[in-house]
Amino acid sequence: MTEASSSANTTVEWLRDYIVQCMQSPSWTIPLGEFIDEHCMKFEDTPENKLEYTQIHSQFRDLVDRLLEEHLAELSINRDLFAQVFLDAVDEDDDCGIVLRRLIASEDFLHFKELMLSRRRELEQGGSGVHRGITASTPDEHSVR
Repeated sequence: MTEASSSANTTVEWLRDYIVQCMQSPSWTIPLGEFIDEHCMKFEDTPENKLEYTQIHSQFRDLVDRLLEEHLAELSINRDLFAQVFLDAVDEDDDCGIVLRRLIASEDFLHFKELMLSRRRELEQGGSGVHRGITASTPDEHSVR
């Protein structure tokens, strides 16, 4: 391995680690958790999907996009580089896979609805505190924190 490729690998690893840490930080989890807590009681566990649900999902996607842009701007990197770094590492790094699944899940309406319903059930069962946003939640994992 050449010195240049070793340096590039170190930069890519550092970037991946930084983004993973950002998505576990309060600056990411708190705004998402507050949004979920604010809107989850509007969702009902029925096959019908109201127009209001898609509007809320759109607002959620906008929030995720804004938070991602803010974190990427701190590093002066663009979405293309971010995507390249994570797509290259998704099969090799579990944390990267989780981050990528989180972002994809934010785009998927059915996953979003399940996230909202899960939080609603949690609150109805006496769950307290602010929901900490999307952590490792994907439709297959059913883990909302």
